[in-house]
Amino acid sequence: TLDQPNLNLRFSGTTDLTVAERWTTPPVSLAGPASIDATMKGAPSQFVLDARVTTKDSTVGTEKAVAIDAQARLTPNDVSVSRSTITPATGGAVDATAEVGFGQQAPWWVDATWRGLDAAAAFRLADVSPLAFGAALTGKARIAGAPGEPFRRGRLQVGEIGRFARSGVDSDREGQQRGGDQQARSK
Repeated sequence: TLDQPNLNLRFSGTTDLTVAERWTTPPVSLAGPASIDATMKGAPSQFVLDARVTTKDSTVGTEKAVAIDAQARLTPNDVSVSRSTITPATGGAVDATAEVGFGQQAPWWVDATWRGLDAAAAFRLADVSPLAFGAALTGKARIAGAPGEPFRRGRLQVGEIGRFARSGVDSDREGQQRGGDQQARSK
């Protein structure tokens, strides 16, 4: 009926990832061109926008040439990412899901797993100056905020395994020395 409009739109196009900052504050800066394929359904005041966003040359944090493939849902109340893969040019990947409510009292969380991720790239993705060591990282993290906690801060729960190589002699977290690769584990 005319007094109860309903959206049923499908669209494809391009955008710049910096536009995401109009909807929510991402934990790190995003920039670069992205393709978007989306549908928007429902009443205008209660719409549901389901979108697939892909890019092959974006900047995440300070890491350039990053590919992203994500499935997201936007509503007037929140944005959720049901699937995303972030792949830096140096190799490895980060798979993440997230839910971020709008408003100061909305809880939020991000779950991520990474595998074969170059340590320097991981630091740049997080918008942190890289440390001077070589490593391929594998692990997982959950970052969550209770109502009223800003999106950029939360509680971090990390379990990770990193493979470090340093001039033929390595040491693990207990200080044991050995040649070749070593694994450091923290829980």
